[in-house]
Amino acid sequence: MTEDKIFMIIGTLFNSIRGEFELVDLKINQDDKGCFAIYILADKPQGGITLDDCTSLNKAFTKIFEKREINCAVSVSSPGVDRPLKTSNDFSRVLPGVKIKFLLKEKVNGETEYIGTLKTICLDKVIINTNNEYEFIYFDNIIKAVQIL
Repeated sequence: MTEDKIFMIIGTLFNSIRGEFELVDLKINQDDKGCFAIYILADKPQGGITLDDCTSLNKAFTKIFEKREINCAVSVSSPGVDRPLKTSNDFSRVLPGVKIKFLLKEKVNGETEYIGTLKTICLDKVIINTNNEYEFIYFDNIIKAVQIL
């Protein structure tokens, strides 16, 4: 069994439940004995995955891997609110009214650090409200973005 095959199996399951759950991140490690440790971060398209949801996904993946006799340990969890925001899907899960802190590669209006409330997401940028002014933050200019709770 290869990591590529495991990626394919996980991708196939997430494709079959598209709209219900999304794959946020995936890490696979293999030890010297060929056992895989599979770490899956999943969420609902609009956020709000529950512990019961993670448990159900974990059981589904474990059952699939057992049927295929793949020696592995599976862990499914939520991304958590402190996880850095990277993609438009990540930003779409931010609850209205929550502030986001941005660290930028290049200055926008003389600043490389912004704190603002997410207003909308476009194809290549987010629009935030900072003190009743709107700023455009392009995804390719973001070093790091995190929610402020």
